[in-house]
Amino acid sequence: MKSLLKKSASDAIDKEMDWQTWKEKMLSRNISRTDKSIFSNINNSFTQGAGFGTLITFMEMMDKNSELNDGKRIVDNEIFSEAMKNVRIVQNAFKIFAGIDWVISNTFDLELFTVKNFHKLLKSAIKRNQQYLAINKNRIIINEIPRGLENKKVRINPQYFEEAISELIINALKFSKSGSTIIVMLYSQQASLRISVLNEPVKTSDGIIGIPPEYDRVIFEPFYRISKLVYERYNTLDFGIGLTFVEKIVARHGGEIYAENILDYSDINKDPVIKVNMMISLPMAREE
Repeated sequence: MKSLLKKSASDAIDKEMDWQTWKEKMLSRNISRTDKSIFSNINNSFTQGAGFGTLITFMEMMDKNSELNDGKRIVDNEIFSEAMKNVRIVQNAFKIFAGIDWVISNTFDLELFTVKNFHKLLKSAIKRNQQYLAINKNRIIINEIPRGLENKKVRINPQYFEEAISELIINALKFSKSGSTIIVMLYSQQASLRISVLNEPVKTSDGIIGIPPEYDRVIFEPFYRISKLVYERYNTLDFGIGLTFVEKIVARHGGEIYAENILDYSDINKDPVIKVNMMISLPMAREE
């Protein structure tokens, strides 16, 4: 599996992309499948499931069904309670918007972590999401620390980086096949520490499996969602801003994040399986 990852995302992310290369890539994207649907995705994000759209519905219900009494408006308690639930969801959405804005506009302190302690942080991110495994009968496994890597060091902000890893795990759980395994892999490549979150994706209603090449960067754009479904059981907002938040956090660490489909040949008794590889690359700290 490690060699497979090295030949896929690691090759792509190691290539510095100058302006001309980036521009050509953007021009060659399948515009009809990406840019043209951005406003449709925004509309879906704000109207499906709980949150903004549902709040508007309840406000309209209160407007139609409430009564004026001595200058005060009497509202059905059940409708009001449901409206307030959605108010709190909207408040959480604005907290995330504010968090993204803060990460973009500010720097945060980075601490020197050994890879051994970094591995513990990854385990902590996995543990905090154990409650969601039963939803789709998934499981999460993480590899042991590769030999000779324990005492290498990286600079991270543990709070923000654990948030980023947790978001990738939740993202993998939401879009994985029932009963499949999410794999978290920690390994090194040249002068960088790599973290891959791999999952076996389900096919979307549009027939898309995983992340086709034309989506590999656009999925980090705000409000962009490949799937139109809402996943309320995972207690997420589904506004298409989770991966944006991750990308901004990783950038503040001087790292990069890359997304792609890979073919997993690890089970020789089965045909190769398409998996999504969400890979973060962080620079190793220099030896002091």
